[in-house]
Amino acid sequence: MMFAARVRFKVMFEGEAILPPFTSKACKTIVIKALEASKLSAELPERKARKPYAVTPLFKDGRALIKEEREEGYVTVKPGETYEFELRLVGTSLTPIISSLASAPSVVEAFQRRVLLAVQDITFKSFESMGIPEAQLLKLNFLTPALLKLPKLKELALEETKHSLFPQPSLMIYSLALHWNKYAPDELKVDDVELLAKYADYALMEVDYGLKPFTAVYDEKRRPRGFVGWTLYKLRRLNYKLHEQLTRLLDYANYVGIGRSRSIGFGVVKVEVKSEGLTLK
Repeated sequence: MMFAARVRFKVMFEGEAILPPFTSKACKTIVIKALEASKLSAELPERKARKPYAVTPLFKDGRALIKEEREEGYVTVKPGETYEFELRLVGTSLTPIISSLASAPSVVEAFQRRVLLAVQDITFKSFESMGIPEAQLLKLNFLTPALLKLPKLKELALEETKHSLFPQPSLMIYSLALHWNKYAPDELKVDDVELLAKYADYALMEVDYGLKPFTAVYDEKRRPRGFVGWTLYKLRRLNYKLHEQLTRLLDYANYVGIGRSRSIGFGVVKVEVKSEGLTLK
């Protein structure tokens, strides 16, 4: 049986430290150091599309610690303050990995500082049980920049990658379906990814939003530009089979994120049901 899991860590630095501008790189370093003898540690650096893991940036009071291009200075952490991040995993047998995480050293050396590390909580869900409750309204919270890639046109010989600055449902669902199909059992695979992506544009109707473009500083050269914020959608059931596939993928997004570069912390999203007490015509 295939599972998705989210492991939430609490970390504390024993001294002030300057971290990479996109702090998921720091979190990945901490995880690797804590699991140097494990199989997971060896798999994390792999270069392949749609990886079975993701590491989020550090969060403080619900806000991701990442540097925007227009900001000055460095990303720093304060001694004695508590931060959080998540390791997200997809696999058939996650128990050995989770056991390794639970028994990992509570103190590691990183960025010339001692870092106190503890597992805060672990959330599991099987692919078979993925789905969201019947809802009229859904709120998608984009906690780190989402990079939704526009499809390339054969007629245009363009080299650059174009990202949408608005969460168009078809782009989100197309990306999610490709990731889902790589790991889902045959009976749960999306049989027509393009059809489901098109269906999403009709089933998810934008009601309200609070979004802004965000150009992230990832390293010395790269400046990925996406968006953060939230969008409220009215969810319509227009076709039973497609609705079931769509709601599975929306739940799956809580575990793997959306868009490009999810394994390094882009596209962290929280999907919330917001139907109670709200009505729409």
